[in-house]
Amino acid sequence: MKTSQRVLTLGLALTAGVALAQRRSATPTPTPEEQQAVQQGMEALFKALGGAAQQQPGGQAPGLIEHRELKALLPAAIQGFKRTSASSERTGAMGMTVSRAEAVYKGDKDAELKIEINDLGGMGGIGMLAHAAWASADIDRESDEGFERTAQYKGVKAMEEYRHRARNGKMQVMVGNRIQVSVEGYNVSFEQIRAAMDSINLDKLAALKPAAPEAAK
Repeated sequence: MKTSQRVLTLGLALTAGVALAQRRSATPTPTPEEQQAVQQGMEALFKALGGAAQQQPGGQAPGLIEHRELKALLPAAIQGFKRTSASSERTGAMGMTVSRAEAVYKGDKDAELKIEINDLGGMGGIGMLAHAAWASADIDRESDEGFERTAQYKGVKAMEEYRHRARNGKMQVMVGNRIQVSVEGYNVSFEQIRAAMDSINLDKLAALKPAAPEAAK
């Protein structure tokens, strides 16, 4: 892609993000059209970057934490919930690579929790910002429908979201400026989502070391 085209694409992506931010100041819950616009903007942003942000000096791709190590830190069970599946992988797209692990936990009736751990070190600084922009923002929104806010959790930045009627929510934290931990809950209270986050040993996550960088293919 030519430089002028890349700049144009990047500008369109950023414009979409700014437009959404302006609308959300008046509308707490984004519409499906807004969500789609953000998704398209992020895809355009990744394509504009062309993977250049990930390459280290010498043509090496950055090292990632082994995905099986992430999986080993997924809790075997959470109070009131049984783990029904667990998986991990190293995956890449558009020049960006992520090491990830996830598990699903089932509770009474339709209650469900999902924990996901991502090592974003292979996305580069700009890619990480696009994936977890909340980590560099201060957010505090509340309405009759629910809340969305950034907070401090065990010494790290956190993002908390919850919808009262649906009883659905999400909590995310950033560990060591590269590991994103996410807990999503369906038909649960926010206290149960936080309890699931409490079950993850963030200190052990922070102590994990990435593998040596690989030669770019």
